[in-house]
Amino acid sequence: MVEPAQPAGFLDGNETAGTLAGSIAINDRIGAFTLPSGTNASGYLFAEITPSSLNGKVFTDTNNNGALDGGETGIATATVTLTGPTTAATR
Repeated sequence: MVEPAQPAGFLDGNETAGTLAGSIAINDRIGAFTLPSGTNASGYLFAEITPSSLNGKVFTDTNNNGALDGGETGIATATVTLTGPTTAATR
């Protein structure tokens, strides 16, 4: 079995079994393959991803220029939802 330690500051990505195949039945573990003496195996990949962030404002764009100008006010009751593999909402 091949199992890396999760690096600090990264999120879990996808695993890929390499040249001797194997199974990925448990997250972050590739098992069910045999590595005979004197054999090289390659392509066992554990992708880790960096966290992302999104920021901005919801406001009344009174002059319709797409920019927050002086005198334009925020909309306090607006909810922004980010969807994808993970969904999150904030107000």
